[in-house]
Amino acid sequence: MKLSDYLETEGITAAELSRRLGISKAAISKWDEVPEKWLGVLITTKGYKDFQKRVVQELADLEVRISGLSTFVGSEAYSALYQAERTRLTEQLEAMNRYADILKRRIEGF
Repeated sequence: MKLSDYLETEGITAAELSRRLGISKAAISKWDEVPEKWLGVLITTKGYKDFQKRVVQELADLEVRISGLSTFVGSEAYSALYQAERTRLTEQLEAMNRYADILKRRIEGF
């Protein structure tokens, strides 16, 4: 379910959802970019403890950054970089993906 559909179904705004979950409106505005399988987790954090909400927010933010870097790695601008810089960016993307996997496993354990 898309975030916009959820908000419409619940009859609330993104600002209200932000208030209920205790996370920033900026983070929620990025949620349409989050894979659908995680939207369910993100929109059901009402009963989560504060630290759990922060983990969910960190994952949402990280997945946006992963998407951006993945797009860049496939671009002509990336190809124009020196090999050493391309290697570092690829290593960074791999590390970000590993971190996202860890956050997902933590969320599954909530």
